[in-house]
Amino acid sequence: ISEFSTFQCKFWNNPNGWQEIVDYLNSIGYKVVVISKEKTKLKNIIDRTNRTINETMNNIKNSEFFMGVSSGPAWLAWALKVPVIMISGYSSAIGEFSTNIQRVINEDVCHGCFNRTDLPFERGDWMWCPVHKGTSRQFECTKRISVDMVKDAIHNIIDE
Repeated sequence: ISEFSTFQCKFWNNPNGWQEIVDYLNSIGYKVVVISKEKTKLKNIIDRTNRTINETMNNIKNSEFFMGVSSGPAWLAWALKVPVIMISGYSSAIGEFSTNIQRVINEDVCHGCFNRTDLPFERGDWMWCPVHKGTSRQFECTKRISVDMVKDAIHNIIDE
């Protein structure tokens, strides 16, 4: 898995989501390997953060599936033909690859702002959320993606 990206809007902003998924995957017999440049605070994982691109590619290629947000490692997994579970609300499906993927999105809340031409992207704004910035609804596109939604995607992958 890789929990990080280049903007907060790309993160899975569910406060306990990643650790709950790690715990769940461990409970069903998986060893969870974390790959990213950034250090993780997740527990009960195999830490492969801050490795070379070749080591990262090897870790991804030898995985049953990759799980992350809309970021480089997800695209790398896809290019390596590894099934991808992508947790994303900031982008529309048209902005992501469409094969070998289980995309987890909550379309019952604000979502897809990145692909809206009426909402200019502010590259220098880490907290970019053009519709709900500064309100309790900021990043609801990913805050409201539940652990159960991600578990469903996991089972769609492992049951194939």
